[in-house]
Amino acid sequence: MDHCINLNKLPSSICRMHTLKILNVTNWNSLQELPVDLGKINFLELLRLYSCPNLKRLPVGIGHLVWLKYLDISQCVTMGCLPEGVSGARATNGGAGVWEISGRGEVLEDGVG
Repeated sequence: MDHCINLNKLPSSICRMHTLKILNVTNWNSLQELPVDLGKINFLELLRLYSCPNLKRLPVGIGHLVWLKYLDISQCVTMGCLPEGVSGARATNGGAGVWEISGRGEVLEDGVG
C-alpha cells in the first residue's frame, strides 16, 4: 500500500489474512495507527512501515508475530521504541529504524541493544 492519502488507519480486515507473509505500507502520511489485532497475521515475515511520519506506536500484539524476521519503521519520525513483546531485534546495516528479528532476547530502543 503506497500513498493512501485520506486514510488514517490500516483496515482491521487485513488481520484476517492469516497467511500473509509481507505487509508493505509506505509513504502513508496520514497513518496514525495499526490494527490492535495485527499480531493475528500468523505467518507475517516482513513488516515494512516506511515513511509513515504520523505513526506513533506499534500495537502490543506485534509481539505475537513469531515468524516476523524483518521490521522497517524508518522515516516514522514520531515512532517511539518497540513494544516489549518484540524481542530479539537487532538493528541492521539498512539504517535507523530497520530491525532483523532473530529470536527472543532483550528489547531494543532506538536500534541500540
